[in-house]
Amino acid sequence: MHTTVKILKFLGQKLKDEFGDSLLQREDLNEFIREYAVAYEMENIKKDLGDFGLEYDVFFSEKSLYEEWSCR
Repeated sequence: MHTTVKILKFLGQKLKDEFGDSLLQREDLNEFIREYAVAYEMENIKKDLGDFGLEYDVFFSEKSLYEEWSCR
């Protein structure tokens, strides 16, 4: 099975276990899942970097650059 599929299945189960059916009632479901998945992956990235002895004080999303500059 492809790694991406494994991650998506894992995250789906994690969301179901944590939120149950109430998750389906959210009006912002797509955005909520996206933010949840990004936060999960960022924690994994930080852990992996830490395993290599790398630590960063500041992380930011490329998305924030587009959001900031699209308002100008």
